[in-house]
Amino acid sequence: MRRSRLKLNVSGENHPFYGKKQSPGAKEKLKEFQYNRMYTPRMKDSGEEVEITDLETANKTVYGSIRLAAESIGVSHPTIHKRDKDLKNTGVN
Repeated sequence: MRRSRLKLNVSGENHPFYGKKQSPGAKEKLKEFQYNRMYTPRMKDSGEEVEITDLETANKTVYGSIRLAAESIGVSHPTIHKRDKDLKNTGVN
C-alpha cells in the first residue's frame, strides 16, 4: 500500500484515538517523559565533539555537542551543522 492510502486509513474517524481524551494520569506521564527527554544533561553532552576556533584570537574551544557550541557562540545549531556538512563535502574538514 502506498503511504498516502495508509495515512487515510488511520486519519480522522478511522484513527483509533479519535474522539477520545487523555486521562490526567496519562497526561502527567507524557509531560514527565518529555521534560526528562528534552532537558537531561546526558543528552546535551552526548553529541559529536565540536572544535570552534575564534578567528580574532585564534583560541580553540572543544564542545561536547553542536548544540552546546551553538549556545556558547550565540547561533542556532543548524547553522553549525550546515557549515560542518559543507566543509566535509569540500574536503576541508
